[in-house]
Amino acid sequence: MALPALVLVHGGGFAADCWEPTVDATQGMEPKLRVLAIDLPGRRDKAGDLITACIDEWVDSVVSDIEDAALDDLVIVGHSLAGVTVPGVVTKLGSARVREMILATAQVPANGGALVDTLPGALSWYARRTAKRYVQKGRSVPAGGLPTALAGFVFCNGMTPAQRRFTLARSCQESPSIMIEKVDRSGMPRQASREMPVKRPRWIT
Repeated sequence: MALPALVLVHGGGFAADCWEPTVDATQGMEPKLRVLAIDLPGRRDKAGDLITACIDEWVDSVVSDIEDAALDDLVIVGHSLAGVTVPGVVTKLGSARVREMILATAQVPANGGALVDTLPGALSWYARRTAKRYVQKGRSVPAGGLPTALAGFVFCNGMTPAQRRFTLARSCQESPSIMIEKVDRSGMPRQASREMPVKRPRWIT
């Protein structure tokens, strides 16, 4: 059975280069595997306005990158903030092309909810208030978005010192508008097959 391609969509405050260790390890196990690490708009060389960004724009950007790479059979992985984007990508591409969707510690709001609604208690209130303030001031969320020590705990808990350095060095600015935009999942199918492939690729554990 031919291997599906692997599409990786990064989380908040990062870009495609955060996947470098994952790509290296995965291709070390499966050298023939095609891997596409996506840059969402507004980071590195991908054009985009972080202040006015919207989920549909990001979904279209991911779909465009997948089309440009001519990937017709794929597994897509979304980390963290990608929980608001990847379901829309899967809806657009359809089950004929997406063999599996994997959400890795992702924020996936209920229909009509926003990313900040997935956070607990006072943290949700604080995140919503902060995001609205950045939008009103026309500013993006700065790289890290948190004091260094707290960012290290939130993003790097359980990592080795080398992994912490790698991760924090790749932190980048983020969109405040995406954090408070309400998701619309009305286009997603009401029922989805839960059957697993008879033979799963070795890089899917």
